[in-house]
Amino acid sequence: MLQIERPTRISAVTRTTRLYNNLFGNLFGGNDDKSGNEAGASNIGNTNDPVADVMNIPAKVIKTKPLKFFLQLFFVGKQNEPFKGAWLLNANEEVEECLEVYFSDGTGMLSVQFDPDYGLKIQRKGKRPSLQYMLQESVLLHLVLDELEAIAFGQGDDDGQDVKEEERLLQFTDENRDILSRAREKLPARAEKSSE
Repeated sequence: MLQIERPTRISAVTRTTRLYNNLFGNLFGGNDDKSGNEAGASNIGNTNDPVADVMNIPAKVIKTKPLKFFLQLFFVGKQNEPFKGAWLLNANEEVEECLEVYFSDGTGMLSVQFDPDYGLKIQRKGKRPSLQYMLQESVLLHLVLDELEAIAFGQGDDDGQDVKEEERLLQFTDENRDILSRAREKLPARAEKSSE
């Protein structure tokens, strides 16, 4: 039975890979695969793809599955910002250690990696990300940091009960409690301050 399920999973991954190759053209070199692989399926995530570390967020504790779930919901809510279809989330349930968000112009992709021994690593993939991609990536990352801040330090539910430190999905050491603020300072575009 396990042998029957495995090819089905591979087939789904291949279809998803083909979809991304079609949607985003040759962003990851998928269409000029000379080895005969279907639509260059093995080229997604290839070590030859240009990768830039955007930010590293070391954590004392990271609860990968629930944190990934919360960030999936967050990214789904941002897919149509600042315009319809701006971002496309690839949330492969079989790959627990990362989320990938593609930008609509096909020039770049943001990868959020969950490492239980380290924390979060956010990387950019793409040969030549456009200026629009770079701006929207920065805006999105400010919002991601807001979300992570709420998860790590925010108040509990509406009844005012605070979440115990050991129950939080993302926990930092005392010397690293300002890591999210330090990561925010490295981003080029600042989130717009609300005037209340």
